[in-house]
Amino acid sequence: MNFDRLRLVSELVDVGSLEAMLAARIPDRHGAIVELLAMCTGPEGDPLDVTELKYRFSGNEGRRGTARLLLGLGLVPGGRQCADLLAQINRREGFYATDISGMDLAQVHLRHMIGGPAVLDGGGEVQDEVIFQVDYPELCGMLHKLLTPISPRWDITLLHFRKTGQRSATALLGLRVPQGEMGALQEAVAALNDEFQFRELSGRDLEIFKLFV
Repeated sequence: MNFDRLRLVSELVDVGSLEAMLAARIPDRHGAIVELLAMCTGPEGDPLDVTELKYRFSGNEGRRGTARLLLGLGLVPGGRQCADLLAQINRREGFYATDISGMDLAQVHLRHMIGGPAVLDGGGEVQDEVIFQVDYPELCGMLHKLLTPISPRWDITLLHFRKTGQRSATALLGLRVPQGEMGALQEAVAALNDEFQFRELSGRDLEIFKLFV
């Protein structure tokens, strides 16, 4: 068995035993992703381990008042805790989530298909988007901690994270930062302390990413 096949088998085993993969629909408004993550807690109120999160802004979806994302959580799919969480999410106005952990097709293909340019309602691309690579310790609750001082003030246009099991994690974070607000964003980032290291994509890195996202 080669390494590519081993990676695929590992992902399929994780989803269905150690990880629940949810397809979610949330309101198209600033702060909705943070609101969703705030609901993802265990029985004692501790944050659940976020193993994957993939989201891309689309103005076409915004016309419908909704946004969609994939969310992986460190809990047993189909179990009581997963069912309780889904019920909680689905009771919240404008939110919907369903467990797709048992869909092999989704694990093989759908989780790799969230992307494309950030397009406004009407077809034009978002011009004030800034994309960051953010490095931080891979611990429960850190993704929520990262986003809380940033959203809802700045609109999240891109969020891509996959747990690796290493000591540190890397997320791609896209934000709409209007002209003149970069200083305020830098102050918000500084308030996160040294746990989070931000690097704005530029040059060839940005050029290549813009080909696809």
